[in-house]
Amino acid sequence: NIMVLDKINKSINDLNITPVKKSTLLISYFISNFLTTFLICVIVLIISFIYLACVGFFLTFFDVFMLFVSTICMCLFGSLLASIVGMLVSSQGAHSAVSSLVSSMYGFISGAYMPISQFGVGIKTFLSFLPSTFGTVLFRQYYMNGVINHLQTAEHVPAEIAEKIRLSFDGKLVLFDTTMPTWALFTVVVGTSLLLLGLYILISHLKKRKLHQKEYKRAPNSTD
Repeated sequence: NIMVLDKINKSINDLNITPVKKSTLLISYFISNFLTTFLICVIVLIISFIYLACVGFFLTFFDVFMLFVSTICMCLFGSLLASIVGMLVSSQGAHSAVSSLVSSMYGFISGAYMPISQFGVGIKTFLSFLPSTFGTVLFRQYYMNGVINHLQTAEHVPAEIAEKIRLSFDGKLVLFDTTMPTWALFTVVVGTSLLLLGLYILISHLKKRKLHQKEYKRAPNSTD
């Protein structure tokens, strides 16, 4: 949003004439976005731990640690995606429309609002290819590990029933009848983030090149 506002207010022109490199400026936008997003998500994560402590805390130290790792990975993915969107739009209306569309629609199709196990087979298979779906499964996997183990050991719930509960709440991702291991989930999320980083660098390079071409055309013709 700050990136778009700087374009609207023409503040970006003031920044472009400073000795700071354009690449440094774009990296600063991304870092600011990432730190802000991460701070908000960590606060929400801590609130979730407090809530669980009140109703029943079954998380292990490893689960808590991996939830923080998952938060970092998903904040990196989301910040890069938002930064790319911010580079492509130049008006507040367009940014608000795209942000609202992505935040509402992507939440549903990634299983954040409703488990993808509730969808049909075709839609569920399609949604299983979205990178954020893998992040959703990571969160639910580590949130559910402790309580699922408690159901099996303390409540003597059969392993088959416990597994069905896990699957119904997207505690695991089954793709083409194959259960995706945890390392594969992280690989997809981190790999996609790296691809978005490459796309972010490419777009910034193309915009910088376009800016230089405009400046060259506006410059007065030199005489011998």
